Formats: sequence, C-alpha cells, structure tokens
Amino acid sequence: MSLLLLGGPAVGQTFWSEAPTSLAERQSGERRITPVSARIVDLNISAMRSFLQQIAEGSLTDIRSSGAMIQLPDADDGIMRFRVLGTSIMEAPLQAMFPGIRTFTGVGVDDPGAILKMDVTPHGFHAMVLATDGDDLFIDPMYAGNDARYQIYRKSAFTKQLLAGFQLCSYDQVNDIAEAQRQTRSWMAQRANARVGDCQLRTYRLALACTGEYANYHGSNTGNNDKSFAVAAMATTMNRVNGIYERDATLTMVLVAGNDQLIFLDGATDPYTNGSGTTMLGENTTTCNSVIGSANYDIGHVFSTGGGGVASLNSPCTSNKARGVTGQANPVGDPFDIDYVAHEMGHQYGGNHTQNNNCNRASVAAVEVGSGITIMGYAGICAPDVANNSIAMFGGYSMQEISANITSGNSSTCPTTTPLVNQAPVADAGPNRTIPAATPFLLAGSATDADAGDLLTYSWEQMDNAVATQPPSPSNTDGPAWEPLLPKNTPQRYMPRMDAVVANTTPTWEVLSSVSRTYDFRFTVRDNVPGGGCHDQDDMVVTVDGNSGPFLVTQPNTAVSWDALSTRNITWDVAGTNGGAVSCANVDILLSLDGGFTYPVTLATATANDGSEAVVIPNQVTSTARIMVRANGNIFYDISDTDFSITAPTTPDYSLTVPVNAASVCQPTSAQYTIQVGSILGYSSAVTLSV
Repeated sequence: MSLLLLGGPAVGQTFWSEAPTSLAERQSGERRITPVSARIVDLNISAMRSFLQQIAEGSLTDIRSSGAMIQLPDADDGIMRFRVLGTSIMEAPLQAMFPGIRTFTGVGVDDPGAILKMDVTPHGFHAMVLATDGDDLFIDPMYAGNDARYQIYRKSAFTKQLLAGFQLCSYDQVNDIAEAQRQTRSWMAQRANARVGDCQLRTYRLALACTGEYANYHGSNTGNNDKSFAVAAMATTMNRVNGIYERDATLTMVLVAGNDQLIFLDGATDPYTNGSGTTMLGENTTTCNSVIGSANYDIGHVFSTGGGGVASLNSPCTSNKARGVTGQANPVGDPFDIDYVAHEMGHQYGGNHTQNNNCNRASVAAVEVGSGITIMGYAGICAPDVANNSIAMFGGYSMQEISANITSGNSSTCPTTTPLVNQAPVADAGPNRTIPAATPFLLAGSATDADAGDLLTYSWEQMDNAVATQPPSPSNTDGPAWEPLLPKNTPQRYMPRMDAVVANTTPTWEVLSSVSRTYDFRFTVRDNVPGGGCHDQDDMVVTVDGNSGPFLVTQPNTAVSWDALSTRNITWDVAGTNGGAVSCANVDILLSLDGGFTYPVTLATATANDGSEAVVIPNQVTSTARIMVRANGNIFYDISDTDFSITAPTTPDYSLTVPVNAASVCQPTSAQYTIQVGSILGYSSAVTLSV
C-alpha cells in the first residue's frame, strides 16, 4: 500500500510505501532510536525534497491560512492531513548558508488541534505530531545515515535509555537559587490571576553552540569539515522544542546569524570541557559573547555528549543568558529533545523542578507526585518514578513561572514581541467543594473562547507542594497525590481514572485520601493555535472531610440478573454525607451499559440521599450494566463493584413510574401525584393502589 503526499503541484505523487516485512530489518546503519513497536515505511526522499521546496516560507501566525497540504502516514495503517508552512528556525543569513535544512509547522485538517513540526535535512525527514489524544507521534529515520527507511511510532512505544556516565540535571550556582525563586514568586504575584501570558508571541534569538563530540556524533568532523550535519541535528531538536514552547509558553526561538561559528568539529581543540556541565556554563558565556557578541543574542546554550544538564534560572536577557548546557551520550530523539533540552531551557526561562521526590527538589514547585512527569520533572531518573519518559507538556505551575519571567521578569526585556490576533480562552474551574474521605470524585471545569475554530484542550493538576510520602499514601495530610495527565479535549477528569474505579484498583499515582486534608487544583485551558497558543488557568480547592465516607454503592454489588422494566432497589452507604461538612441532601442515580465507563441512562434525579431508592430498570438488554450514585450539587460518586445483567422480560407484568419529588403535608392539605402504569408483554389486568 502506498500513501500520497498532497499539495499544490505535487498532487498525485507517491512518496511513501510500506516496507516489505521481510526486509524491514535488513538495512545497514546504526539504529539510534528503538521504539518497542513502530510502522516501518520507505520514503522517496528526492521526491520529498522537491515537493517541500515548493512550500513557501511564512510566519507562525499564518499557518492556518496556508494553501499547502500534506499527507503523512500514521503509526497504524492510516494517514494524517495537515496544512503546512515553512517556518525557518534560523535568522535569514544563517538560513541562506544551509538551504538544505528546512523546518515546517503544520496544523491538522482532520484533527484541528494537532500540531505538526517537520523538517528535511541532510539526515533525512523528521516529523513530530503533538496529538490531542495525548500520545504524540514521531517519524524518524530508522537508521543513522539512511534517509530512505523510516519508523513511525507513538511516544508511548519509546523508552529512553540511560547510558553510562548519565548525570542528573542541576541548578547553576552562579546566582542565589533561593533569591531567584523569590523573584519568580514576586513576578507571579504582580500578575495575580493573569497567570499564563498576555497572548503575545515572544521570539528569542538563540546562540546554540556544540562541542566537537556532539558534532562528531552527528557526522560533522574535521575530516569532512562539513558543519551541516551538526546544524541539521540542532534544527530537528529545536523545531520540536519550539513546538512545545509555542503551544505552552507562547514563545519561540531562532538560531542567530553567525551560529555556524559556534559549531566546533574537534573535541580536542574546542573551547568546551565536554564532560563537565558546570565548567561549560562559563565557557559558553565566554564563547557566545566573543563569537556572536552579547548584544546579538538573547539566550545561549551548548549541546554536548557529556556533563548532564545544568542551567541558570531566569537568565535570558541577562549577563547569565548563555549559562545553559544539555549533554547526553545519545543526543538524539524525543528524550533528548523534550526530557533534557526543553527541560534545561525551561530552567533558563524560569521553570523550577516539579518533582516531589528528593532529587534536586525545588520546594516552591514540588507539586508533582514522585519523580514528576511533566517537562520540568525527573521522569525515569528519580525513583520512585511515575514514568520512564516525560510527557510533552509544561505543568500548570511551570507555565505560570515561565510566563511571569518572560512577561514581567528578567527575560521580558529583550525578545521581539508580536501581538497575536488570537484571543485567550477563559477558564472556569468551578466552585470549591467538600467531599467525603476515600470516595472517587469528578473535576469538571468549563471554558469559553471568542475565536471560532480554536480546539480547546484541558488539564487538571494538583498544586500542593509540601514534601510528602511518595508514592502517595491515603494518610498523607498534604503534598501531591495526583499525577498530571496530558491535556485532553474534555474539561472533566475522573479522580482516580475511571478504568481504575471500574476495576476496583488503586493507581499508584492517583490516591484518594482517607483523612482530612485539602487539594489545591489548577484547571489549565490551551487553545492549541499553531505557532502561538494562548491559555488561561483557574484554581479551586477540594476539602476532604475525614469524618464522613467512604460513600459506597451497596446494591447491586454482585453479578445479579434483573429483568428489564422491573422495579429494583438501589442502596448505598450514605456514610455521613447527608449532614456535617459535606451536607449533600440529594443524589442522582445513573446506569451504565458498557461496564461502567459511560452513564447515558438517568434512573433518578435529585432523590434524597437516604441510602435507598426504588427505580425502574429500562428495557436495555446488556450483560455489562453498572450503577452510579453521584452527589447532586457536589462532585463525589461511587459505582457498583461488578457488572450485572439486564435481561428481556419473560412474563407479563406491569411497571409503575412515580415522581421522585417528596412532599410533606398535614391534613386537610393534600398532595397530588401522577403515577404512570406501564404494560410489560401485554399485561392488561387492573392495577389497584392503596395507602
């Protein structure tokens, strides 16, 4: 099967084809990126280059109006369609030196929230799709030096490898870390509720150097004296890094004119100590200032193959702006780009470590369980680990820190600022709530956006930074208990996730409290506009009442079989929730037909929270029914523990439908109810009711 790459004069050309299974592994070259599973395809790279030459350069703000269309294979057997525009990450003089390196940005046609970052370089073709389903997709050469065969894989299918000599990231000690963090909190306070930017795109000029060892890894050396291979690797990395920063921080970076002079080909003669990140901080400042000139760049960084990561907080636009290092033995692929480069530059832009574990913990920002999992955490390198890899997002607290620095702090004075036509969404997390202990709950926010067509995504994150036992314990009275999840296209989040509630399991990183405490939650809304997204945040507090709960469905809780249209009693343990701090007077009763994942059928609304209610079972035959009893006017709920069956009735009978509203009257006053009598299988006898 072949796939078409479409757009302008290239319509009808075929660039992609499935690689024959028997030959998929029979190619020469080093495989540097090894996902667990991938779709293997072949690419006519010459035809691809010719096609991409016809796509015009443009502004990040013009992507949605681009007339160029491209189709790319996905990780399964389908295709993805994008509008695409050339968006160079180099200043014009540097781009003119490397015409064979081009970068592009696209927006999904079928999924308008999907953002494409794509490039074609001497290393071949690369693409990253930031997907609204949360599982980002990559297209990379299968073998180094082979630009004909490619692997298409999901982020979830790739795990980073920690090679010998791996070093943890650390803060640059040239500045007072506590004072830098105090400054950030001051800038955050100045912005009050305007936590995440002003909907203006900030462009920073990046001086990006590399050691001879990094250049050699990517094929540039003194033998060929060709810097294009190292520049190409930098372009792929920074195009992907920009994708995250443009979406989550409304900032982008361009490689400065003269950046080629920062590419060193010989580790023995370059001005860097490849194995020492802290030493390279000062070396990079000296090198960037002498080669580029301090007035000609806004942020500096150096790539190496050793030395780990280290960076100076809040440093762009300051005299410390070049104090940033990312060094890994395998400087390629998503872990290098996102877990390390985006992380270290995140420090430079003002982001602190977010992990609660004690590995270079920053107490002001330690809002993530365990190792953390967002970009500013330590996923995979700080046991106990939440995951092996970071998820490709800045957490809500990191977004606030970075925004405060680039709009009001040290790094607000030097970027080029472009007002956007885009308008920020408006987030509403809803009111604060009090819930019973050890009881699942549902966070449900809402948002509006004045821009028609923006595809909003939503994330709920906990903001409690106190040091706490990790993995979280139900008895923790403070600190993080809920892992961040990638933004989704629904403003709701079940706590814990619904599949765990259905299975009656407790996720390691989503733990209900059994004691009194509070959760501070942040609701972040992104509009996912390519090239410059805008955002909004709103906070709410959930108070856990340790004197009530757990609120539990008690019947049905076994694999019973109920006839459709029969009247059955639903029972639950009120557990003190109808008084005291929770004071939930009424509940709703819902029915699931798919094993507890969705609840499309309402059996009762606003019935008394008294532990029992008779309901009529609808004529919906299923073997995977579940019952949910949820608070009316609150956010907690429970579901029955196992699937039960609803079967078609087999004997004639009748059903009664009675209004749920109760009335309290005294003689001679009366109350009137309308009771509907239904016939089952032709039942026709009289029905007599008495009181």
